[in-house]
Amino acid sequence: MSDIILQRLIDNGECTQGVLVVARRTSAADTKRRPYPTIERPWQDNKANFSSIPPGSYGYRVAPSPRFGRPLIRLADDELPGGRFAILLHPANVATELLGCIAPGMDFATFRGERGVSNSRRALEEIMEAAPEEGRIIIHPTFAFTGAVP
Repeated sequence: MSDIILQRLIDNGECTQGVLVVARRTSAADTKRRPYPTIERPWQDNKANFSSIPPGSYGYRVAPSPRFGRPLIRLADDELPGGRFAILLHPANVATELLGCIAPGMDFATFRGERGVSNSRRALEEIMEAAPEEGRIIIHPTFAFTGAVP
């Protein structure tokens, strides 16, 4: 069983938008079941720092992030294709603030003409409270593409 599910909805060449759900939850967070909008970089042939990662099933664990100064959900480096590493769920509002990672939010939003998500820190706090400390994340492919299918 997957613990976190990310259904990508659209890749418009500037960003990838999706919806994340914590499927297996800790008992303390059962009252906060909700979908979280997500923003990622667009598909760019899995190019590090510029592309979303390919759809698939990846192990994850909560691990310290020196860059963010707190524990975050980190996908298992040894399961990521193409030598990708350090893929995190972390706060951000638009895809240009990401280097291949995934940012959840409370709602879809637009910032200075860029599609994104709002209240990313709050969404991440709820996800961190709800999700098991380690498990699997399933990333489903987008419904609509503007570029090549990974």
